Amino acid sequence: MAEVHDFEVFRLQVDSAKDLPEWSLTAYRDKETGSIFIPAALTGSELMATMNASFDGVPVLVKEDHAYLELHYVSREYPDLKRVCAKVEKQIANHEK
Repeated sequence: MAEVHDFEVFRLQVDSAKDLPEWSLTAYRDKETGSIFIPAALTGSELMATMNASFDGVPVLVKEDHAYLELHYVSREYPDLKRVCAKVEKQIANHEK
């Protein structure tokens, strides 16, 4: 049986966000582990990224019919998204201050 975790929800601040759907601007942090999950769609293909993560044994969070992947996994496996991942991590860290 899958573990149930409690998540904090964060609205990401993006300059060009006016035309983006709400789910694509949402990140989740696992309150127990501290892991941050970001939209798999950021990779360019939500389906392929989700399949790759599953094959790699990486947890996939599904909320409102969209997949979210662990931020460090995305940063490692999709090097072109390292800056985006760093910005998300910084936003969430600054939110706590």
